[in-house]
Amino acid sequence: MILSYPQWQGIGFPTNVTEGAKRMASLIENPSAMQAVPVAAPHELDLEDGIFGRAELYTQLKAALGIIGAANPQRILTLGGDCSVEVAPSAYLNNLYGSDLQIFWIDAHADIHSPDTSYTAHYHGMPLGTLLGEGTPDEFTALVPRKIMPDQIAYLGLRSIDPPEEDYINHHNIKNLRWDALPKMERKYKNAIIHLDTDVLDARLYSECSTPTTGGADMETLAKTVSYIFENYNVVGATLTEYAPKRADTALPLIKTILQDYLKANDPMWA
Repeated sequence: MILSYPQWQGIGFPTNVTEGAKRMASLIENPSAMQAVPVAAPHELDLEDGIFGRAELYTQLKAALGIIGAANPQRILTLGGDCSVEVAPSAYLNNLYGSDLQIFWIDAHADIHSPDTSYTAHYHGMPLGTLLGEGTPDEFTALVPRKIMPDQIAYLGLRSIDPPEEDYINHHNIKNLRWDALPKMERKYKNAIIHLDTDVLDARLYSECSTPTTGGADMETLAKTVSYIFENYNVVGATLTEYAPKRADTALPLIKTILQDYLKANDPMWA
């Protein structure tokens, strides 16, 4: 299935990622294959027990899981939205495939905080923390039927890490790969999820995202990486997040290339 999930609250304040999700959805050639998660219109958020917009985020997560559960898909392509849209498809797929799932987190940021460790209280920095069941058990972790294990995670493009995240990554020996190290990684899992935050690209090449970050990948490197994953794993999930178009939207051709050419958005595999 293809899931349009224009969630913005994880960033902590209104941004253009909602519009980004809509523009990505417009690139899908078969819109009848797509379902949408209802998302509240942008507005100022309150800090609620360690997370900005906590109640809305929880409501939308439950709605996304309900939509996915009713469709009972074998594969999910998700068009975000902020990075926390990953919780619903990954929770479902990890349960479906019995943890036989490598999660490639292609992102400038680790996103492995919990409300206990986050400096910002922005939920887009916590999706992996929720999927791992980290922090004080709460209503979010309760919606994850089978927690992922640290060994299932492989970071690519990671370069902006908070100290609590770095400690967790080092303590649990989570893979943090150089781009050229991916082919050398031991393959323990048959299936894979690709989480792709557009901020993994170098900010000098691409800045139409929530958190542009220098020192990132170029398009050729990203293309080779995603192609390698598709060639060597059974890709059952892919998510593209944090596309925040500016007024001129000079990045739309680049987004189209990533979505259609790299993630095969119009391939029948996602129908």
